[in-house]
Amino acid sequence: MNVGSYVGNGADNRSVTGVGFQPGYLITRPEATASNMNSAHKTASSGASTDLTMRFYASGNNDNEIQALQSGGFQVGSADKVNQSGKTFYWMAFK
Repeated sequence: MNVGSYVGNGADNRSVTGVGFQPGYLITRPEATASNMNSAHKTASSGASTDLTMRFYASGNNDNEIQALQSGGFQVGSADKVNQSGKTFYWMAFK
């Protein structure tokens, strides 16, 4: 397991490195959020390289958020819920 943070830049296909391994499960959460509505998660079994992200509430899968689980990190899209410019996002990765 590893944890960290990154500051959003709004760019699509942005790789976040420094995890130290390819995550099997990843959770992201924006700063100063009291609700799980903005938290996102992705499992390797959902397709480590497919552009689908799950939520912690009843909804369909979302695209352009956590786009891929990569060797040493993960890739996010330009969606505000995972990469809003200037906002800090926290992540928790499990092997």
